[in-house]
Amino acid sequence: MTTDDFALPAHEFQAISALHWISRFGWLRARELGALMWPPRDTRPGSLIADDHRMNEQRKLASRLLSRLKESRYVLQRRLPGKAGDAYVLSGAGAHYLQRRLAYTARAGDKWGRFIDGKWLPPSSWEHELIVTLTMLHFLSRGATIKTELEIRAENPGQRKYPDGLVVSKVRLRDGSQQDMIQWVEVESADKSGLKMLALARSLIDVTRRQAPTLSSLVANVPTIVYRSDLVNLAGRKVDHKNRITKAVQRHIGADLSLFFVQMSFKNTSYHVAAIEVERTRIHRLDPSDPTSDVKSAFAVNREGIFTRTVVDEKGRDWTLKVRPLHDRYRYEIWTAPKPEEGKPTERFGYPIETLEDAFRTVLARWTARFYQNSYESQ
Repeated sequence: MTTDDFALPAHEFQAISALHWISRFGWLRARELGALMWPPRDTRPGSLIADDHRMNEQRKLASRLLSRLKESRYVLQRRLPGKAGDAYVLSGAGAHYLQRRLAYTARAGDKWGRFIDGKWLPPSSWEHELIVTLTMLHFLSRGATIKTELEIRAENPGQRKYPDGLVVSKVRLRDGSQQDMIQWVEVESADKSGLKMLALARSLIDVTRRQAPTLSSLVANVPTIVYRSDLVNLAGRKVDHKNRITKAVQRHIGADLSLFFVQMSFKNTSYHVAAIEVERTRIHRLDPSDPTSDVKSAFAVNREGIFTRTVVDEKGRDWTLKVRPLHDRYRYEIWTAPKPEEGKPTERFGYPIETLEDAFRTVLARWTARFYQNSYESQ
């Protein structure tokens, strides 16, 4: 905003601020908008964990403002499922108003969701989007600057992969100097397996090695996984999301991987945040020389009885490790797994071995020693 904007009447400045926040995230509820616009004294905008009285006051102030914006036809009100409340998106008039007042390119949210038989339904991703917003507000309240996925996509079209958000913080090093920690945020609110988990692992590896794409002049250097504490599977049993992700990523990495896990807990079905726990940890690669390592679990078996495991080397290239039955023994094999435009898979090493367990451990040790660092160029 320009300095002239601060001479505006308070109600108009509030309107512009609210519309600007909504445009950054795509949609907001009154609760989150209140946390952004009326933070408690001596705190930063975005704080989600406060006493109920204070949060109710924030929500009431935001609700009154949103009612005025709705009457002015600057926002559209959309009812979310269950007890999640109402979402507010920019109308075409609201987007035009922002552009006129701030020279800010905003997008109307009238295409968010769809109408069926006159009833509006949210996109299937609405819950994921809400958790992303709550995550970004948490980091904002801790003094970080943020880039939402909407902003990243608008500023960096044509990318193969986008994060759910970027978070930039200053961290102090041991020598007293400071550097930027740029977190690549991924919210995992559904089960992933197979190719989707491989894609997640590859993203985490790229970020750790600072090989992530440059987005809005930022190169992420710390992967961050966010998950709900109350996830359950189809059988109604609680899912240990952190452990599941750790084991799944472990299947594909050839070196230890440092990252943040962020666990979010809710008070109720209205998505009121109860706690956010941030933990920096390390996912260790499977060590074939460690007799306690469950290396077999890292391989998937097909109908022909062939065990396979996809791993990613230091240069970001994929490999397929195979173990197949061979008469009364087994044979392990190491294959390249290039992209279609890079050629066909080739077997780079293979050898018969007596037992299945030895085959798993030997193929992993051989690939790590010979191919992990040198990649496809290894002889």
